[in-house]
Amino acid sequence: MSIGLMRLIWVMAFGLSIFGASDGWAAAVKPTKPKITVQPVKQTVVLGGGVSFEVAVQSTTPVSYQWRLNKVAITGANSPYYLINPVAFESGGKYDVVVTNDAGAVVSTVALLTVDLVPPRLPLGTAVYTDVTVHGVSGMRTGNRAWMVSFGFTVIDAENPHYDPNSHANYRQTGVNRATMIMYNKFYDSQAGIYISEQATYALIFTGVSSDGKLECTCRGTVIDTLPEGYRPAKWVSAFSGTTSIDLP
Repeated sequence: MSIGLMRLIWVMAFGLSIFGASDGWAAAVKPTKPKITVQPVKQTVVLGGGVSFEVAVQSTTPVSYQWRLNKVAITGANSPYYLINPVAFESGGKYDVVVTNDAGAVVSTVALLTVDLVPPRLPLGTAVYTDVTVHGVSGMRTGNRAWMVSFGFTVIDAENPHYDPNSHANYRQTGVNRATMIMYNKFYDSQAGIYISEQATYALIFTGVSSDGKLECTCRGTVIDTLPEGYRPAKWVSAFSGTTSIDLP
């Protein structure tokens, strides 16, 4: 028997092919669970904006996907990508995805979605309502106030708007779900018979959206009342805390 014939018989006896493993050999390889190679990442998005999460996997067999929010399955979210547009306040939370194949399932890392409620500016027609408790030299008092933004001035009494050239406001975002609002006002104190200039600085933390669509905030800050020249004390400084709601047009 030639050497070449002996080699052929030996290969056939062990069920091998000179080009690779036979079907019997391949069947002995067990499938493994999917391996996630790209994890979803945390994101911050403005209210009403759009955002997407994605995942990439390696698997020897077909896979299925199930995205979850706070560990609750999201109906219809069954692809490597999950898109939210527009983003609502309720969209915020912890997202992950369960990837499954014949060998089992793996869960991705958690990606936190933070919804930033802070508007970059207060457009014309914005109404601002405050309900605060003030602690000052004269004791503690509560107060409700309302303003409406119009042409750079603040209009006192958002329920019954009228222009007041003595009132205006500055507003700016200071961080995610944080803003500062400074209200300037000049009013007449009928008991003292004098005009008093007032500056109220609000540190706002945006906490949610009310059922009627207003942006809800907690607030704290200071009120500085400046009396006319010659009066003592020249200034009264009070601290306050409470809530603010902003009704965008």
